[in-house]
Amino acid sequence: MPYKKISYKKILYYLFYPILYIIHLFFNSILHIRHWLYDKGIFKSYQFSNVYTICIGNLNLGGVGKSPHTNYLIQLLKPHYKIAVLSRGYGRISKGFLVVDPHHHFSQTGDEPLMYKLKHPDVVVAVCEDRVKGIQEILKLYPDTQIILLDDAFQHRRLKAHLNILITEFHHPFYEDQLFPLGTLRDIKSSCQRSHIIVFSKTPENTDQSEIQIRENNIHKVCPNKPIFFSEIEYLALYHIHQPSQKINIFQQLYQYNCILVTGIAHPEPLAIIIKEYAQHFYHLKYPDHHRFLKKDFDLIKDIWKEWQKKYPPSIIITTEKDAVRLKSFATEHFNIPIFVAPIEISFQTFSNTFDNKIINYVRTNSTNCSIHSK
Repeated sequence: MPYKKISYKKILYYLFYPILYIIHLFFNSILHIRHWLYDKGIFKSYQFSNVYTICIGNLNLGGVGKSPHTNYLIQLLKPHYKIAVLSRGYGRISKGFLVVDPHHHFSQTGDEPLMYKLKHPDVVVAVCEDRVKGIQEILKLYPDTQIILLDDAFQHRRLKAHLNILITEFHHPFYEDQLFPLGTLRDIKSSCQRSHIIVFSKTPENTDQSEIQIRENNIHKVCPNKPIFFSEIEYLALYHIHQPSQKINIFQQLYQYNCILVTGIAHPEPLAIIIKEYAQHFYHLKYPDHHRFLKKDFDLIKDIWKEWQKKYPPSIIITTEKDAVRLKSFATEHFNIPIFVAPIEISFQTFSNTFDNKIINYVRTNSTNCSIHSK
């Protein structure tokens, strides 16, 4: 019989399973009680009716692609409405409400809010742990705001958004997962019923229609009668971190380069696969999600690049837009190191081209002009 190797992580998982299961049961009970208290009105939820709120969220601990979907909604809505973006500002050292400025350091704002502001300097971006207070502050400072996009606020039950968009990964849908610590869910599966729209992210380009149908059927078992959409990633031309006009087309020019990919995001695999496919030589230096790069990290990146530049010229460093926000201060000190940023966008064209109309119709038919009230 062939020998099947068991990973170290699996051995630890099975060894500590009884403890993990007890924690899982405790976490599950706490979440059910919390949702029951909100559903019965014992804990109050607040809904603003003088501004339209759209929540982009998920049920997982890891990233599912909320940031590019938030960016997509910014691009979709800002030509027609006065919009703002409100985020918790994960990983920031500041507290309370803060309006993000392009000159802020990411440690003050969190990497994602600063990334939104740099991409959309004309849009109000703010951070606040308390989303209700955050919205109140935005409306005080910018009373003409019509829509507020709530980045990662699906579990923030104190605020009741007008439109909840739930994102789940195509290859790792929430209905196949388990609650932490047995899985990666941070909320119970039935919470999906509070959503108004469900989006499968990172859908492969050549997905068979039968695969689409399977996922739609599975969603409808736990969350019936919800509109379902499928988005895919589009990889744009790489741009130089200091000179954005200097670009490299991944599909037409990357074969000329040897690439060191540096990432500190939850799921870098799709980007890594693309870069590896088109680059001459490829190396991936992977850090945890939201990793706060230190000087020692950049020294390592620099040393690897110098070694590669001698061995495989020309060599370049590639990173994501979110990582670029955290790397830029170090990169400025080493201007001669070629660091390129890999921007991505999402598209609904292949699988569900009515998404835009659905969002616009929700906003048009559900917007009102009243004051805040409790539900």
